[in-house]
This record gives sequence, structure tokens and C-alpha cells, in this order.
Amino acid sequence: AVDSSTLDANHINMSQENKIQNFLTWLKDNGANISEHVTLAEFPEYGGGYGLFALPSAKEKIQNDDFQHDSGHETETVLHTLDEMFTIPANLITSTQSALGHFQTVHAQFTP
Repeated sequence: AVDSSTLDANHINMSQENKIQNFLTWLKDNGANISEHVTLAEFPEYGGGYGLFALPSAKEKIQNDDFQHDSGHETETVLHTLDEMFTIPANLITSTQSALGHFQTVHAQFTP
């Protein structure tokens, strides 16, 4: 058996890029479709949340691994109107409503 503290330590030491890649792999392994033209990125300037990020096309230059565009190069839009960016199966979506539906109140009865 694997110790949960070991899992926690491994997760803490994992890079943001590895966490994102592991999450995307888990989504795909469980039936999600993610376009090859997008990924997740952390946005610390917006409270540290994550969001969908369009990957640069082959004509764009990435500088310093931080998705800054070189203004001297032509850019090309990879995603177009009505292109599917992702689909997530309903069973992977957790919301208050789905949690309440799954964990309904149990009324215990004492039987002597």
C-alpha cells in the first residue's frame, strides 16, 4: 500500500507543468477530449487559478517558456470559430448539485 503522505509529498514537489500534464492525462484516460491546440495554464495574476490557453502555432516563437510572442514573427490562429476545444463527460464534473445527488442524507434508525 502507498502511504498518503508520500503521495502528498510527491504532489507538492511536482512542477506546475507536470501537475497540469498529469491532470490532462487523467481527463483523457477518463473519456475527455482535449484539442491538441490548447492546454491549461496557471494565471497567478487572477488569483492563482487555471484556465484554458491556446498553444502557439508553428509560426510563433516562444521565448523563455512563458508564451511571450516575438513581435518580429508572423502569427497564425490555430483555433477557428466552432472548433471543439474540449469535451468533459458529465461523470467527471463535480458540482454542488452532483455532490448532493450522490451523497444523499442517510436517516439512521436505532434498532434494539
